[in-house]
Amino acid sequence: MEARDQLEAEKISDTESAQFRSEFRKKVDEELRRQTEWMNEQFKERLTPAAIEMQQRWIVDLKDRMEHERTKRLAKLDELFADVKRLERVVLDNATHLDESTHLNELWAALRALSTAAVDSPARKPFRQELRALHNVVNTATTKDDPVVSTALASLDESDIPDIGVEPLGDLATWFVTSVVPHVSEVALVPDENAGVLSHVASRILSSLRFQRHGLVPGTDVLSVLARAEYYLNGKDLDSAARELNQLKGPAKLLLADWMDAARRRLEVQNALQVIEQQVTRATQR
Repeated sequence: MEARDQLEAEKISDTESAQFRSEFRKKVDEELRRQTEWMNEQFKERLTPAAIEMQQRWIVDLKDRMEHERTKRLAKLDELFADVKRLERVVLDNATHLDESTHLNELWAALRALSTAAVDSPARKPFRQELRALHNVVNTATTKDDPVVSTALASLDESDIPDIGVEPLGDLATWFVTSVVPHVSEVALVPDENAGVLSHVASRILSSLRFQRHGLVPGTDVLSVLARAEYYLNGKDLDSAARELNQLKGPAKLLLADWMDAARRRLEVQNALQVIEQQVTRATQR
């Protein structure tokens, strides 16, 4: 009896002990849960402002970096834009230079063609077509607003010289030696005024007895002037020859009229072409 009572007492004691342990564990778990919640709340309360501050700093830093990167990209874009503008300027300058060079080459070609047809031809020939071609090139080239070129071209265009041409220099020299000099020499001693038939006859006879002069001889008499003019013609200096002959008067001047007209026409063309060539050369050197 006592043993059984003791056994039951032990069972009751074990049950109570187990129940106590269970309740104690529940209390401990509940306390742990409350402590954990409290700690989490404390952690959140302390961590949240720091996290917000950190996030704000990160956002500010990110904005600064983005702004810095944007500034760098904009600077690069500005550099690229400046490079593109410089490249455009170079391309435009090159295109303009090429266009001007093309026009100048065309101008030189037209000028050479006119010079060949007008003054370098072995025979007299019209050159209106070559003059018109030069006009057309000038109107599109850098010399189109050049008053000197315009005046030189107008002086030729408004005359009849392009339609009949000019005498080659060799023909003028031959004409002068074979025809002009002999005839003018015959009237070398004829007075400038009131010259009669006897004066002409006497001049012809006496002129044939005089020595022919050559070279740059001094004197203002007809034979001296003829000698200097022939000297200049031999040196292809038509301008100086014409200047010498232009000082003659009286019968000598009358006999020279046709030759002087031919010489002036050639000189007019030569001078005009020389002026145009000088202006084109200046335009090329700019």
